Amino acid sequence: MKTVAAAAAPIQSVKPDGQTQIASRDSNGDAIQIDLTQTKLNKNFPYEADLLWGFFTDASSNYVLTLISIHDDGHSIEVPLSAYADLANVRFASIVRLPHSFCLNIYGGDTGAAYSAQLTFGNGVTVSRILYDDEFPHQVDEKTSYSFISPTSPN
Repeated sequence: MKTVAAAAAPIQSVKPDGQTQIASRDSNGDAIQIDLTQTKLNKNFPYEADLLWGFFTDASSNYVLTLISIHDDGHSIEVPLSAYADLANVRFASIVRLPHSFCLNIYGGDTGAAYSAQLTFGNGVTVSRILYDDEFPHQVDEKTSYSFISPTSPN
């Protein structure tokens, strides 16, 4: 995964089932807290399993990312479901601080199903999602840019 040189928190293991909290504090004392929740994949999951990043052939051993909750210096950041709903079997995650923004790096799957996802946040919103298949780590497989209209802005 390509990243800009910045202050990175250590890579942390993510629980296969349940919630994992990762956090980072900058030199000014501003804190970012991210909670990642994974749930065992079941037959009621709305997506076809083979459309998931990091899906294992043995369907009984798959977990899917079901929630990302972010607090940046006490302010909540909404993360669209489309930014993470197709990420399975998350193994590790880290926070990388950039000037005026930060990235959540997610590493999932295993061997042939391995992937890296980079979610970027700035100005209190989700900015982008970039996915890499780890077989070709320098080639972007998917890139999504997000834009949000303020509820107080005129139409």
